Amino acid sequence: MNYRDVLNYQPWLKFVNTCQISTRLLDYTKGDTFVVFNMISQNHELHSVNSFRLTGFSLNATLEPEMINSFIYHDFRANELKKFMLDVQSRREFNDLLFKKRNNVFDTRHGMKSIERTLGTKV
Repeated sequence: MNYRDVLNYQPWLKFVNTCQISTRLLDYTKGDTFVVFNMISQNHELHSVNSFRLTGFSLNATLEPEMINSFIYHDFRANELKKFMLDVQSRREFNDLLFKKRNNVFDTRHGMKSIERTLGTKV
């Protein structure tokens, strides 16, 4: 399934390629995201093939007409990078927490062994 299939299923959407914006978004997202003009609501919209595949509805966001230029492309890439970095940060914090728990367990065991050696009996 590609963006043409989405447009065929929703004939009230008109493909917009002002400033090559849809072409660049399609290239960057490997054929997933594109810009259309909704003739019913008279709005520019950002649509996704993956959204359509999952829900049967492809709308992701409504855009202002002045955003249909390089701004939306760079904004899309920046938000995607921000999401990626937040995922990486979350994974790192989780791994740090697991590491700290593991070290605390190790320190407790090591402390218990020191006490047992000092007392000469198992505690």
